[in-house]
Amino acid sequence: MAPTAQVATQQASHLARHLPSLLSGDRVPDYHHRDLGALVSLSRYTAYGILSPSGPLPCRLVRGRLAQLGHAWLYRRHQAALHGWARASLWWLAEGVQRAVGPRIRLS
Repeated sequence: MAPTAQVATQQASHLARHLPSLLSGDRVPDYHHRDLGALVSLSRYTAYGILSPSGPLPCRLVRGRLAQLGHAWLYRRHQAALHGWARASLWWLAEGVQRAVGPRIRLS
């Protein structure tokens, strides 16, 4: 398994689900990673991804706007997991306002 956020998130969920059993001395089922794919954003222009390589559907290559939206959703979900949905939503709003009122390009 590659050391990715996807693996860490699934391992943390597995531990949280089975921690009471572990503390009481019961047997904990083995962890099995489910690879859901990977998304890569290439600036504001495009993104690529592979979805569900070990899931029930065949491996799918996605690119363009759909991959960008998927990457943005995963990023926002990560922010919400770290800081809570309220603070993550405020950051999202602040970034939107900054994009609307800020310059289109940076010269420095």
